[in-house]
Amino acid sequence: GSGVKADEERCINFDEQTLTLTANVQQQFLTQILDIEEDSQGFAARHDVVLVKPSTEPMTRKSKDIGPASDFMLDRLIPFCQSIRTANSHDTDDTGNRIRYTTCEFDNDAQELYEKYITRIAQEAEANERQEIEPAYTAYLRKVGIRLGKLALIQHTLDALEGAKRDSRGYDFDSDIKFSCANKRISQPISRESMQRAIKWCITLCKQRQLVVDSTRSAPMKREAQLLLGGQQQKM
Repeated sequence: GSGVKADEERCINFDEQTLTLTANVQQQFLTQILDIEEDSQGFAARHDVVLVKPSTEPMTRKSKDIGPASDFMLDRLIPFCQSIRTANSHDTDDTGNRIRYTTCEFDNDAQELYEKYITRIAQEAEANERQEIEPAYTAYLRKVGIRLGKLALIQHTLDALEGAKRDSRGYDFDSDIKFSCANKRISQPISRESMQRAIKWCITLCKQRQLVVDSTRSAPMKREAQLLLGGQQQKM
């Protein structure tokens, strides 16, 4: 629900572990936000990029009704996540931080899938490094362990929400919607099916990254060709 612009130092602040979506409709500015081709600092490797193709559907007047996706978010997903009660303990974890979170674990099958996939990607990254192929893309591959865990958690949340019953009392505002079963459902182990879907997401994101890199490479070439053509036309 907010907009952000990169300054000259490519500074964009993201608070804590949030899912932030940034829309960029002009490809030539993507390289000003992320060093997507060089990435010596590993900053771009922490971001996923997707190439959205222009729609062929005719433009129509937008409906004032809330779309089904927005309705699902407002009526179920957001209230469900807000109903999760995180731990409020004075105990600390291995990093020394106070435990103020809920831990979700993989079941045995999901753990096996996770380890197999990150092992395969790590081998691909090592092969790229030996051959000095696509260093920025290799840095992106190195982040697969964290990325896959987050995607699996998102899928697990959607699975936990499916079939969940809201409290039966009336609601005056969306913020009053509660799911008393949220903690019980979210504390279930992350399943093999959730992990399989998350791996498919990872594969798709890897393909999309290559498409975006190719498109950002071709955009300057197209602009240069247009400038040359314009110069020739002026001389003519």
